[in-house]
Order: sequence, then structure tokens, then C-alpha cells
Amino acid sequence: MSATNTLGFWGALWLDHIEMALQVEAGSSQNVSLGKGRNYKRRRHIQNIEVSPGCIRADIADQKSYSVQVGTELFTEASLTSMIAKVVETGQLAVALLSGEVPQELALFLFDARNFVFDCNCPSAAVVCKHGADFCWAVAELFDADPFMLLLFCGQDRDDLLSQVRSQRSPGATVQEPISDLPRGADPGITASKAYKKEPIELTDFKRLPRKSGSLATLCVVPPQDSGIEERGLQHLVSDAALRAYNLVSGTSQSYLHIDTEADLVRRFASGEISKKQMSESQKLSEADFLNLAQAWRYGQEAGLRITREVWQPTSLLLKPGIDALEAASNSTARSHNNCVNLGKTQLRLDQDNQWWRFAADDQLGWVLASTAADDPAELTG
Repeated sequence: MSATNTLGFWGALWLDHIEMALQVEAGSSQNVSLGKGRNYKRRRHIQNIEVSPGCIRADIADQKSYSVQVGTELFTEASLTSMIAKVVETGQLAVALLSGEVPQELALFLFDARNFVFDCNCPSAAVVCKHGADFCWAVAELFDADPFMLLLFCGQDRDDLLSQVRSQRSPGATVQEPISDLPRGADPGITASKAYKKEPIELTDFKRLPRKSGSLATLCVVPPQDSGIEERGLQHLVSDAALRAYNLVSGTSQSYLHIDTEADLVRRFASGEISKKQMSESQKLSEADFLNLAQAWRYGQEAGLRITREVWQPTSLLLKPGIDALEAASNSTARSHNNCVNLGKTQLRLDQDNQWWRFAADDQLGWVLASTAADDPAELTG
């Protein structure tokens, strides 16, 4: 008995089950169908849907205002224990739930053998009136948008459930309860009409941008021990995201959102956000390669990475200033190859923007960038 193919998994499942429950109540004398709710929905106005353990209610404005509600029994201790045990035992279910999703495998616990009691104070004698059908469709859409509302309806608060799952997966970890009182689930946002009616803010009323990005607040919840996420690493990511956002707003520096994964790891390593071990585990480059690239980032950022890897063949005329600069500084003969000019433990490299960079020889790392860019190579040899 499929409700519709236009709803998501939870919405369609909800309509199927409540329709079956209402059909049982009506018996063979009436044919219960919630399909009319879809037709009435555009002509009804549902107000103030409230979800609480065991009850969902709303006001519906028709020619008069009516109150509609549906009730159900709450989780028994045994059924709740069984559901949490299944989540904890199945890693994929736990990961999905802790990531903010309600796995479809929990449908058995949410709907199996569950009874629903429906009521509307309109004068209709039908088992389910047009207001009720409309209400059931609105609830279906609510459950699709935030399946945790279905868990709440059955008697289990989201934060409490996640806290129990975390504590049973990592019994040795200290579980901190969320300190925010903000509502969970889908962001209600703001309607276009309300946004349009808001008073414009004068530019002089804007707060001055602080001199630096804000400090990191304490994490509400410590990552589970078996999640593969370290608290320190998560804090670094949050701080880095805040700094990037600040750079975008202030225009004082680049956000580096355009660089590839490897370059971003090098950037974070160069700033001390991640360790050498994390760096080597994240990419297939050796530790020496990362140390070399980190030094290049410190001196030249993206341009430093490019010159460290860039090989091209400029003309001898383009290389001559570099050769002259090295030879004048040491009274020895310099050698050139591709875009590099070598003399002893010093190397000058020319990039394709005609900028010169100085590299120094290192016994472990090879040629390492040792200067910022210069138009005149003589500035790098003095």
C-alpha cells in the first residue's frame, strides 16, 4: 500500500503505516485513503506543527480553525535498548547516525507493531477527514526533512540517543553533552517576504571587522575514540576554516580555496597545523618531499611550490643575468641546465614570469628554496 512515489523514504513509510492503522480502525465499512491530503494541501493552511514524545499536533485554518493531532505509544525500554544495540554493533549505522542521518534500517523499530490514534475536532464523521489527510502529508514532509522528528515522536530525543550511542561505542571516553540550546534538524531559514520586509541596515551600523579571526570555542562533543577523528585535528580544521573566512571578508589575504589537496596539506604543515606523520599518511610523498615543499611554501606560497617543481628551457639570453650574478659573487664559473644556474651549494632558478629564486643545497633534502623572488638575481647573491 504505497502512499506516493513523490516523498522520500521516511515520509512515504509514515503515510503507508498510518493509512494501514486508520484502515484497521475503520474496518471494512470505509476505504481509508490519504491521497486527498495531497489535493487539499494547497487550499489548507497548516499552522504550528508541534512534535513531542507520543504526539504531533497542528492547527489548520479552513473556513474555521481546527486542531488536528496524532498520538502513538512511546518506545519501551526493551525496544529502545534493542535499537541502540543494533546501532552500536553495526559500524555503518553508528557512523550514519552520528553524522546526522537516521539509517533506514531503524524503520523496523520505529514502525513495527506501532499503533496510531488520530483526532480532529472538525464535525466530520469520517475516520480521517480532509484536514487529517492534509496534516498527515505535512507530517510526512517534516519526517523527510528531519527524520529525527520521527524518533522524537516515538519518544527518543536526538541528543540523548546520540549520547547513548557514543558512550556505548567508546565506554572509556568522557561524553560531553551539547551546550548549545539552538534547535536541531532542518534550518527553518526565513521566507522571502519576511526578508524583503526587514528594515535595511545602514552601512554605518555595521560592526567593525576585528583585527583577526575569533578564537576557537570548546568543542561541544569529543569525537568518539574509534571514529578516526582526533580532537586536536578537528580543532585545527575549524580554526583554519575561520581564518579563511576572515581572509575572504577582510581581503587581507587569500583564502586558498582554489588550491589542490596536496598544496593545502603543505600549507597547513608549513603553518604547524599538522604533523609530519599526518602529512606522510595523507599523501604518497616522502617526508623529505614534504619538508622541501613546506619550505617552498613559507618563502613563496603557490609560486614557491611551482618554482620548486618547474622545469623549462629558457634561452641563454634569459639565463645570462643569473650566471653573471653568481660568478660575480664567487669569482668562479657557474653552470646552467634548463632554468637553473648552479655554483657550489647555491642555485638560482628562473620562473616563467622572469622572477629569480635562490635555492641552497641540503644533504638530506636536496635543493631547498632559500629566498623570496627577485627581479634582479644580484639581489639574491649579495
